[in-house]
Amino acid sequence: MQTLDIERLPENARHELIDFYEFLLSKYARSEVRVTSSEPLKFKVPREVAPFEPLSREACYER
Repeated sequence: MQTLDIERLPENARHELIDFYEFLLSKYARSEVRVTSSEPLKFKVPREVAPFEPLSREACYER
């Protein structure tokens, strides 16, 4: 079994890593396994992004 030392990562990166690990478990694990943490997670991936703004016809062909 391999162990990762995530204490060297910033707090937000640790939360993102745990969230990704839970995603992989739900995708590949045969049984229901959850990560337990002493602190609650503050966000989940994906993050909010700015609304999509399509290019105009002129902007599409500009270089």
